[in-house]
Amino acid sequence: MITQADTLSEAQTEAVDAIATMLDGTTYPLPQDSSSWILESNQQVHLITVDMDAWYHEKNEYLK
Repeated sequence: MITQADTLSEAQTEAVDAIATMLDGTTYPLPQDSSSWILESNQQVHLITVDMDAWYHEKNEYLK
């Protein structure tokens, strides 16, 4: 899954929608432990929480 935005805040919002869209109608995967990941100096990890109930509600409100 890939998403983009102009700011970190927008990227986090876009990531929630991208992840929720990817998970919609599927069995949710188990979370991964990122504590052992080795990152380059220009890389960052941002944990994104997706509330699928809230996402479905927002999606249904948008479609009305």
